[in-house]
Amino acid sequence: MFTGSIDFVGDINLRRCLDSDETGLDEVADELAAADVRLGNLEGAFADGDEELFYKPGWYHGQPEMAKCLVGRFDAVGCANNVHHGGAIVQSLEVLDQQEIAHTGAGMDLEAAHAPAIVSSAGGSVGMLAYTSVFEPSGHAATETQVGVATIKGLTAYEPNPRVLHMPGAPAIVHTWADPDELGRAVADVRRLRERVDFVVVYLHFGVSMSPVVHDYQRQIAHALIDAGANAVAGSHSHTLGGIEFYESGVVFYSLGNFVFNVGFHPDATKDGALAKLDINDSAIQSCTLLPTYRDARARTTFVSPSSAEGARIAEMIRSRCADMGTKVEASGSSLVVTR
Repeated sequence: MFTGSIDFVGDINLRRCLDSDETGLDEVADELAAADVRLGNLEGAFADGDEELFYKPGWYHGQPEMAKCLVGRFDAVGCANNVHHGGAIVQSLEVLDQQEIAHTGAGMDLEAAHAPAIVSSAGGSVGMLAYTSVFEPSGHAATETQVGVATIKGLTAYEPNPRVLHMPGAPAIVHTWADPDELGRAVADVRRLRERVDFVVVYLHFGVSMSPVVHDYQRQIAHALIDAGANAVAGSHSHTLGGIEFYESGVVFYSLGNFVFNVGFHPDATKDGALAKLDINDSAIQSCTLLPTYRDARARTTFVSPSSAEGARIAEMIRSRCADMGTKVEASGSSLVVTR
């Protein structure tokens, strides 16, 4: 059984863009140091900082020396996302190993990409898996012979609007679902990990950039993994805060936004985020709180109280996106308390 606290954050991108980038997490370091386990999505490989991703113009890797900013602040990171690709994965995982940061979701082959990260603490063990539904259709997913990322492919169909014949341009109805074989493999991964550790966390890179909408395939995947034994699911990729759902005995953070994001993409839209904290006793979630975060003009991440202008705006954003999930979000001092 696991007893302790786990901090979850969304996207972590540590590419050096400003002189202040190496101190970008200093303001939140005390909170991270106090948690028993610290987890996040590494949104950017540590590789050749001058290399631009061929399929993502304007996106460059983080400089390897910036990995030191994770030390003492994060125990494990997920690398299953659309910006870990090819040879950069090899270099980045070597850098993480040198810094003794556990990782999951990318590897030299399919088996390695699906291998979990396991963090041991005084209160028990936490296992982490990571998958992406956002990836290049060719040469990106790990195979038995190819370096890559762990994937759960999402499929999409468009149904004509019932009124399209007499109302041209009426929007189509979008249907999404998970590839059954890839979801089945992830479910099997979770079940195996459930036998090895006290608490299971899965990071999922899914959704649509800059949109808080939760699509059917996202719920399908999150629910299936909790049914298989995951205790918590944390989402990334949309670069905005999403809703929070309590499902069975687990919790799903559909998107935690950006925690630190120095790459320079859509800078005004990537300033908001939240650190989610679960307090756990005997592997059962006792409480869930959020600490709203905001990045200042020099890309430094800070906590903002719900009583401040920025904090109140972020709190209302989270509250509105949780409403249709039956989740309550109430301010309490410097944090937000999240309940069923």
